[in-house]
Amino acid sequence: MLNEQFINSVAARGLASFDDPAVGAKLVKAYRRFMLPTWPVALRAVSRPSFASALLDAVAEGKIPRADISAFHARQIRSFNDPALHKKLAEVWGELRDSPSDKQQLIANGKTRLTPAALAKAHLSRTPGL
Repeated sequence: MLNEQFINSVAARGLASFDDPAVGAKLVKAYRRFMLPTWPVALRAVSRPSFASALLDAVAEGKIPRADISAFHARQIRSFNDPALHKKLAEVWGELRDSPSDKQQLIANGKTRLTPAALAKAHLSRTPGL
């Protein structure tokens, strides 16, 4: 079903739930058979470390463009805490760095202050730059 356009995205969703390294290889192999809007479904190949390895191998081989891997996907791969995947990711996609601690603190403060109740009271007309 991965070879059939319009159905392959459903098949990819189902297959991604199985922890079988062969599934990752099949998703990567079928990548170009997905219609453009469903490429993100095909990138479910990063949902497991073994799938991510197959995806990064395909990027290294030029079978999948580097630009198709988003920062979201790169962070997801990095979250596996696998040194071999980190190295492969850096080689084929680029280095991924954490935000400096002062920026992380600003983000945390903003999340604390911008509660749903506070946002409900916001007035866009009083917001500079909007």
